Amino acid sequence: MPDHASDLAVREAVYSCGADRPTRSAGWLWLKLDASRLRALPPDWNLLVDQIRFQEVAVLIEDSSGARRLSVNQYDMQEHWAPGGLLRFPVMTSGSDVQGLYLGFQRIDDLSLMRKIVAVAASEQVRIDARWLLLMGIFAGTLCSALLYNLVIHTGRRPSFQRWYLAWVTAAFAYGMTWTNVAAYVFPAFAGPVVVRIDFILVGLMIAAGNMFFFTVIEDGILPRSLLRIGRLLALSGAVLGVMAAAETVFPPVLTDRLLNYVLLATAAAVGVSCWIAVRRRSRLVWFYLIGWSPAIIVFLARLARNLGLMPQIDFVDMATFAALAFEALALSLAIADRFRIVRRDLDAAQQRHEINLAEAEALRTAARTDFLTGIGNRSAFQADAHGLAAQGEPFSLFLIDVDYLKDTNDRFGHACGDELLRQVAAMLKEVTSNVAQTNIARIGGDEFAVLCPGTRDKESEVIDQLRKIQGRAWRFKEHDRTISLSIGSSRSPEDAGQLDALYQNADIALYNAKRRGRSCHCHYDASQRMLRDLEGGPTSGAEATPHEGEFHRQSQPQPVALSSHAHQGVICAG
Repeated sequence: MPDHASDLAVREAVYSCGADRPTRSAGWLWLKLDASRLRALPPDWNLLVDQIRFQEVAVLIEDSSGARRLSVNQYDMQEHWAPGGLLRFPVMTSGSDVQGLYLGFQRIDDLSLMRKIVAVAASEQVRIDARWLLLMGIFAGTLCSALLYNLVIHTGRRPSFQRWYLAWVTAAFAYGMTWTNVAAYVFPAFAGPVVVRIDFILVGLMIAAGNMFFFTVIEDGILPRSLLRIGRLLALSGAVLGVMAAAETVFPPVLTDRLLNYVLLATAAAVGVSCWIAVRRRSRLVWFYLIGWSPAIIVFLARLARNLGLMPQIDFVDMATFAALAFEALALSLAIADRFRIVRRDLDAAQQRHEINLAEAEALRTAARTDFLTGIGNRSAFQADAHGLAAQGEPFSLFLIDVDYLKDTNDRFGHACGDELLRQVAAMLKEVTSNVAQTNIARIGGDEFAVLCPGTRDKESEVIDQLRKIQGRAWRFKEHDRTISLSIGSSRSPEDAGQLDALYQNADIALYNAKRRGRSCHCHYDASQRMLRDLEGGPTSGAEATPHEGEFHRQSQPQPVALSSHAHQGVICAG
C-alpha cells in the first residue's frame, strides 16, 4: 500500500488474513473490517481501537453517499480516547448503511501487540465508561489511601521495604490512571501512543519495586542469599526492559514486549519459590504477601497468557488487573503495619536492653564511688574529685575529719553502735556542707572523712563554721545518749602545697595536731606543725633505725652463783 493512499486505492486493495504481509514499514498498514457485523448498530456508534504506538491513524467509512476519512495524528488525541485504554472514533452513519469500514496505521508497532477492535453503540459506551470510572475511582481511592497511610505511619528515616512499597504504589497508581485513560480527564492530550510508551516504563518500575519490596520486607535470615541476588537481578532487568520497550524506534517493539513479559513470569516464579521457603521457615509476613499477591499474580498470569495469544482479548482481564492491584495495595499495607510492629517490638526490646545496660553501668559506677555504709562518696570518689580540682588549677581547701572515740564506742556498745555513729556523722556532714555550693564529702577510711571545698577562703571559713555546728551534737542509740566529737585538719591548695599528695599530708599533719590538742577541734596546717611532728617523732625514728645500723648488740655475762643449784642468765642493752 503506497504512502498516503487515496480512498479509492484503499477500497480496491486486495486484503488477506494472516501474518504473511509485513506489519512494520515506512508506509501505511490498512485493515479491512467486517462491516456485516455492524447491522444492528444505530446511527450513533463508536469504533473502539486498542491503544498502540503509531504515527497516524485513519478510519475510512464507505456508504451509499461515498467514502469519508477521519485521520488523527499521534499527538492529537484529545477527542479520541475512552476509558479502558481505548481510542474512540465516533461514527454517525447507521451500521446497516455502512458498506465498508477500513482502519489504517502509519508506522504501527505490530498487530500482535493490539488487543482488540470493537464497535459499540453510544448508549452502551456510556455504560462501559461508567464501569471503568467506578472501578478506577475505587482503585484510585484505595491506592491514595495506602500511599498517604504509609507517608504518615513513619515520619522519620524510612526503612527500605517501606520506600520500595511507596515506589510500587506510586508506579501502580500512575499506571492505572494512564493505561485506562482516566488521566486524560485532567490532561486531554495524555492518550494514545505517548501513554503506551509511559506504560511500558511504569510496568518495568512496578516489577522492580514490587520485587524489591518483597525481598526487603521478609524477615532477615529467612531467604538464602542466592535467591535475594536473583530477586535484585530480576528487579533491575524489569526496570531496564521497561525503558527499552518504551523506545520502539531504537529496540524492536515485539522483542522487548516479549522479554518484559518473560521477566514478569520469572519474577512470579522467583517470588513463588521464595514464598514456599518463607512458609517452611515460619515467616509471619509471607502470609500477608501471599494474601495480597495471590489475586494479582493470577491476574498477571492471565494477562501474560493473553499477551502471548493463549487467551482471548476480553475486558475482564484488564478490569480484574486493577481490582487486584487495589486489593494488593491494602494487603501489603497490612504487611507493612505488621512489619513495623515487629520493628517497634525489636526496637523496644533493644531500647529496654540498652536502658538496663545503662542502669547497670550507672549502678556499677555509683557503687564504685559510693561508701556502702554511709551512702556518701568513698575513697575512689574522693581521689577522682581531688584530682579533678587539682587538674583545673583552681584554689580549693581539703578537710580531713576523724571521728573521735569510735573505738571506745565499739568496745562499749558494739560495732552496730559504731556503724550508726559513722552514719550519723555522714548525714550531719552532708547536711551542713549542702549549704556550701560545690562542696564534696567522702568517707576515706574507717573513721575518717574528707571534705573538698573549691573557691575562696570565704567559702573555706563558711565550711569551718558549718563543721563547728556538728561538734557536741547529741545522738541516741538504743537508750544510750552520745555526743559527736570530731578532730579536723585542713590545708589549702596552692598556698600550703601544689601537689595533691603533699596537700593531703599537710591536712593529715593538721589533723594530728587537732588530736594532740585534745580533739573536738579544728586546726589549719602551717609549717611549724610539720617541724613539731618531726621533732616529736625523732627519737622513735632513731631507735627504729639503730638495729639496722649496728648501734645495739647483745652480750652475755656470768652471774654470781647463789646457794641454789640453778644458774641465772640476763640481758642488758648498751649504747
